[in-house]
Formats: sequence, C-alpha cells, structure tokens
Amino acid sequence: MEDKVQNAELLIDIFGKFPSFHDAEVWKITLNRKVSEKPSPTLEALIYVYSSGKKCLVNLEFTGFFGLKLENFNHQNALGDLEIREITEPDFNEYGTDARLLGVTGKNEIQRLKFYVKFHYCFGVEAEFLCSSVSVASVEPVDY
Repeated sequence: MEDKVQNAELLIDIFGKFPSFHDAEVWKITLNRKVSEKPSPTLEALIYVYSSGKKCLVNLEFTGFFGLKLENFNHQNALGDLEIREITEPDFNEYGTDARLLGVTGKNEIQRLKFYVKFHYCFGVEAEFLCSSVSVASVEPVDY
C-alpha cells in the first residue's frame, strides 16, 4: 500500500519500510468537516508506532472520508492492524446498495472514494470508513 499512500517515504525513511501498525496505539482522532474551500471531511489519526526499534508519533490524514463507524475509543487503543486497501469494482456494488450510505450521498459520490480503511481492534478503538486519499502528514520520533 505504501505506493498508494501520499508521503509514505516519511515512514520508510525512518523505519526502513512501511511499518506494521500491529500494537500501535491511537492517541488522538480528529474529525474536520471542511479543510479547504471545497467540502471534504478529513479524519486525522495520531498513532504511536514502535517498529524496528524506533518509536514515532505518526499523523495520518484520510481525506474525503465517508461512512465512518467508530467505537470503543479508550485509554489505550491498541491496534491489531491498520488495513488500507483500494476499493474494487465489487466493493462499489456493495457500497452502492448500502441504504445507510445512500441516505446521505449518491452513487457518484461513493465512486469518488478510492480506499477502504479499517482500524482493527486489539484493545480499544475500532474504526471503519471509506476515503478518497490517504497521506502521512507527519512523523515525529519520540523517546517514550
């Protein structure tokens, strides 16, 4: 997926590869309804990642998100995995008939979405949504 995530090189430069987010901890989730002149909701996730002996706070930005399901945010929020995959044609058929999604958007808007994202539960937060782009906004090495 690193070739689809904008600024993935920020992670690769520090960790030597696109890190596994297994056991990473979600510290903060921020939802913005409009970031620029064009309405495009954005979800930012600040995630503590420990991989290859290095510790960093990684800020991921998911633009144009839609269909957010968010549960169980707590004091730790350890991830089992962070899944980011491109939406395929069969996915459009599923999402295009989802009454929950079609109640607030049209099929054309759903087709602008390019990625399926899931914060897999380990302990704490679970999240699932669609979005139009994924980028690494920042990576900050930390000592804790």
